[in-house]
Amino acid sequence: MTAPTDPTLTPDARAALVLSGAAGDLLALGRLDLARDLAVQALRIDATPANCHSVMAGIQEEDCAWDAAMEHWRDAAHRAPDNASHRFNLALALMLRGEWREALPLQEARLEMADWMSLAAKGSLDGIRFRLFRPGDALAGKSVLAFSEQGLGDNVWAMRWLLPLAARGVKLELASRAALAPLVRLIAPGLPLMSPPDGKDEVKMNMAALAGRFETFLPMMSLPLAMGVEAPGAEAGGASMPYLRPDPSAIARWRARYAAALPGAQRVVGVVWRANPESGSAPRRNLPPPALAPLAGVPGLGFVNLQGGAPEGRDAMAAALPGMLDAMADGEKPLDDFAAAIAATDLLVTVDTLAAHMGGAMGHDTAVLLAAQPGFYYGLGRADCPWYPSLSLHRQAVPGDWASAVASLLARLR
Repeated sequence: MTAPTDPTLTPDARAALVLSGAAGDLLALGRLDLARDLAVQALRIDATPANCHSVMAGIQEEDCAWDAAMEHWRDAAHRAPDNASHRFNLALALMLRGEWREALPLQEARLEMADWMSLAAKGSLDGIRFRLFRPGDALAGKSVLAFSEQGLGDNVWAMRWLLPLAARGVKLELASRAALAPLVRLIAPGLPLMSPPDGKDEVKMNMAALAGRFETFLPMMSLPLAMGVEAPGAEAGGASMPYLRPDPSAIARWRARYAAALPGAQRVVGVVWRANPESGSAPRRNLPPPALAPLAGVPGLGFVNLQGGAPEGRDAMAAALPGMLDAMADGEKPLDDFAAAIAATDLLVTVDTLAAHMGGAMGHDTAVLLAAQPGFYYGLGRADCPWYPSLSLHRQAVPGDWASAVASLLARLR
């Protein structure tokens, strides 16, 4: 932690920022107890700096003190209105509480942040930022390029608005990460699509080179703002549910495979238990395989491991759920085939990751096991998901307590 160098800071403000910076470092290391003490001291010394409120808000969210955290998110954004990070954090907190009308314009602050993740190549939007969608822009009749950003699940959620936007007279095309292209073709068939070659998902696109073709560039997570969404809801200005429909022949092929591997199973349950390891919140969302062992005691269930990615933990999951079919043992599948593999189950049990969004978009019976600090899609305290009616939500009672989430799921299964 380096000391603040702003010469206009008072000695107290400088000391408060040093303490809150150390609190933030401790929070990142998982030392919530020490971080909390330092953050409290920082605010006692000087409550003026916005960063002191931002760090305290993050700590209070770890404590699930949502109302107190919201006060500090608002304080941070109010005290430093030009700071994109503070406005974006406030947007996330508001979305978690279902306050989308206020949140969505603030969410646009992400476009100003250095760590914003999108398909756009670094620097390629700098010269055409005046063509980025802005709140209130009229898009009817314009040539618009929507492009993918953030995580894969975020994009699946946002894709519900592609065809409804095009139906408003927008000349819409989509630039998508390679991995998402098979889903785009299922969700928005006929929509012009440009994408890096298969297997080149890390490739970025030079948006500036496309300036002659498009009047407006629209990041995917700005779609609900462009559509005028004011509250969470499955059909809030978007496509009718379900809006993801896998190929029936692919579903039938997977069902035949499950039936052969799990003879006598009355219900086939797909399991996804790890989030994208590249996400900073993945450790919170990852479920230890032994936590699912109680499911093995429910009569009539046959289990399918639908977890892609690295092999770590697969043996532990096989031990937790004996007789499980590991459907991804031979490698991850294209997402259209993965969607069919999910649809062929009777129930998907998943943590908060891409699979949860795909199950919801398909209207598939899906149980989502949630950390105590959930993603904003799932809101606070509720057992259903406003965006995906087919989801049931099973939450940790306290941070890290997967047993309580699994117990909630067991009560439903039994």
